[in-house]
Amino acid sequence: IKSKIIRNIAQQTTPLPQQISPDSGIIKINRLMADPAVLSVKCNGANKPLLVNRSGVTQRTGVTLSAAEIKKIIENFSQRARIPIEGNVLRLAVGNLIVTATLPEFVNTGFTIQKRSPLQPLQFLQK
Repeated sequence: IKSKIIRNIAQQTTPLPQQISPDSGIIKINRLMADPAVLSVKCNGANKPLLVNRSGVTQRTGVTLSAAEIKKIIENFSQRARIPIEGNVLRLAVGNLIVTATLPEFVNTGFTIQKRSPLQPLQFLQK
C-alpha cells in the first residue's frame, strides 16, 4: 500500500523547471570536446549556435550558450591557466586545450577552444 501511495504522489507532482546555471556551459563544451573527431569548438556570441570542427569539416551544432555561460567558461579557463583577463583578447593553454577569447568591448564575446593534438588524451575542464 505504501508503494502505491508514493507512486501516486510522484505521478501527481509536476517537476520543477530546472534552472540553468552558468556551469551548464562547461558541461555543454565538455560533451562536444569529448568526441575524438572534434578538433575545435567555436562560439561566436551569446545565443548563437556553436560551431565544431569535426575531422576538418566545420559543422553547426544545435547547442547555444547564454552570455553568463560564456563569461563563466572564459573565467574558468583564466583561473585554471592563472592568467588574468585583461585587454580585448585572451589566449591561453590549459591541459591539451588552447583557448582564444574575444572580450566584449568591441565585438560580441566569443571563444575558440582547440585541442593541441587530437591523439592526446582529452583533458577538459572540470566544474
